[in-house]
Amino acid sequence: MVGVCRRVADAEARFGPFAAAFARRPGSGRLLYNFVSAVTLHFLLARFTPLTTPTVAALPFPKTAHACLSVACLLGAVLSMLAEPATFGLLGLGQFMGWSRAYATPPPGRMDAITWMGVSAWRGGKELLGERFLFATYGDAAAKKRHAEILGATCFVLFTGVSILPAELTFGDCLTRGIAAFYLRRRSKSFREWVASVEGAHVATWGIRALLLFAAFRATALKEDSGQNSSEDDPSSSRAPRESTGALSPMAATACAAATALILRFAERPRGAKRLKTPPDPATRPDATTQPDATTDAASGSARPPRVPRCAVPAVSVVEVSFRNVDAKGASEARRSARISSRAA
Repeated sequence: MVGVCRRVADAEARFGPFAAAFARRPGSGRLLYNFVSAVTLHFLLARFTPLTTPTVAALPFPKTAHACLSVACLLGAVLSMLAEPATFGLLGLGQFMGWSRAYATPPPGRMDAITWMGVSAWRGGKELLGERFLFATYGDAAAKKRHAEILGATCFVLFTGVSILPAELTFGDCLTRGIAAFYLRRRSKSFREWVASVEGAHVATWGIRALLLFAAFRATALKEDSGQNSSEDDPSSSRAPRESTGALSPMAATACAAATALILRFAERPRGAKRLKTPPDPATRPDATTQPDATTDAASGSARPPRVPRCAVPAVSVVEVSFRNVDAKGASEARRSARISSRAA
């Protein structure tokens, strides 16, 4: 988008003065990119037709409670993002409007919007909801900080681990979400670094997801068994051909979810990380002065001549000392001394 804005600014006669003036503003490329992305995403959601796939699981609590939790977490994440000055730098609005540096600087490390939303949810729960509201009257600063950290981690887990799960999970949802999650983990370096910094909360998120999915799989299997038993008791339903729902058993669904989790955990590993060789400790490295005077050859049994230790060369650079002599008439004569070199040692 930056290149597009530059071409528009250079072709003022073709695109008009308003478009050229917009393209010349700092941050116009980032702002235009975010606007096009938002319009494209909303158009996709409005025209999207889900795959016709069987329902894999349904969450074991009412849909109304799930909707309230999702909306509350989403509103909290949006408020937390708006409270962060770097959000306006990420959108390009701070640069375009010429605001202060705090509002014109995007998040560090070329962070993407999804990762920044998770970071903002953590900070919003810690600073806004914790330190400034719930724990504002705490007298103990250490306890206030500790409880705020726990609240921030809780908000992060609720937003990223619970609220984004759909009330009814189909096989098409699993495919779409799995591919999107793998792409995010492999393509976003900032996401991998952020996950590594909050490893404990991230593992807790995986644990909560596993428990919810297992309970959902179990509830779906029990519902299907009760439907089959009721159809067997009804004599009129036995005449109609029985249709297969295609639902997975709880063990098979759990195995698929575990395999997906392992793949995603593998994708979270940092790429290109090489194990550096630890240099030997100078204290344990054998020194020439500590070698024995004579050694014995293991093959011939003859004594070899003693090893002569090397002289330690002093770390003296070439120094040239200059001074001046003053004669009786007051004229100065510059003289130089001999050079002191490390090679002389």
